Amino acid sequence: MRSTIVLLALLLTACAIPEARLRTGLENAGLSRAMAACMAERMVDRLSLAQLSRIGDLPRASAALSVSEFLHRIRALGDAQILGVSSSSAALCAVGMG
Repeated sequence: MRSTIVLLALLLTACAIPEARLRTGLENAGLSRAMAACMAERMVDRLSLAQLSRIGDLPRASAALSVSEFLHRIRALGDAQILGVSSSSAALCAVGMG
C-alpha cells in the first residue's frame, strides 16, 4: 500500500515538473504570470519534452513582451509544431478559453 502511494506521488510530481518549468520559462521570456500559467497548462500536453525544454530555455526578456513579440521569438526556434501550439494556446488564453 505504501509503495503504491509513493508511486502515485512520483507520477504526479513527474507530470507537474514540465508544466512548472515551462510556466517559469514563459514568464522569464516576458509573458505575464497569468498568460504563462494558462499557456503552460495547454502546451504541456501537446508538445514533447524536448520541445518544452526549447521553449523553457528561451533567453530572459529584459521587459514584459506582448504576445506577438513572444510569438516572434517562438517562430525563431524554427519548429512549426511549437509555433502552432504556442499560437493557439496564446489565442485561447487571451480570450479566456484556455
